[in-house]
Amino acid sequence: MSDLEERIEFQNAIEKFWQEFQAATGDPGEWIKMYVFGNSPELSEELLALILEGKKTATADMLTVFETKGEALPKPGDLNLIMNSKAEPSAVIRTVSVEQKKFSEVDGGFARDEGEGDLSLEYWRKVHKVYYEKWLGANQKEFGEDLLLICERFELLYPLDNIA
Repeated sequence: MSDLEERIEFQNAIEKFWQEFQAATGDPGEWIKMYVFGNSPELSEELLALILEGKKTATADMLTVFETKGEALPKPGDLNLIMNSKAEPSAVIRTVSVEQKKFSEVDGGFARDEGEGDLSLEYWRKVHKVYYEKWLGANQKEFGEDLLLICERFELLYPLDNIA
């Protein structure tokens, strides 16, 4: 299959998934962002499963990532298309709330809503610090407790059969 054929197939899969979402929910909205959670295929699948199970309803990324990529910050009401590790459309989420917080200000409730590990703040701090340090180091930046994060809460809208 040529690059062009692969791109067309990819676009068609996204369009079909989005039409299925709209038909199932009656939501005429347009998606804002398409992304894969995590930084490895294994983590992407694990995080997607947590979303589909209703256990993961929050995520946090560094403000500097948005600035570096020139991306708009999420805002309540945004619809996002979540892809699996094979870049296949797998879920639609809606942003419920967005807060800017320092790393040191993230609390246990937010850590629990991220749905990862043992759901504790200690676990959240440990794994996110490693993740953030890796990205920051690759971009000649340093980690600190005052690192600004964009803390987003979301709800799963689709697929409906996975909603608890």
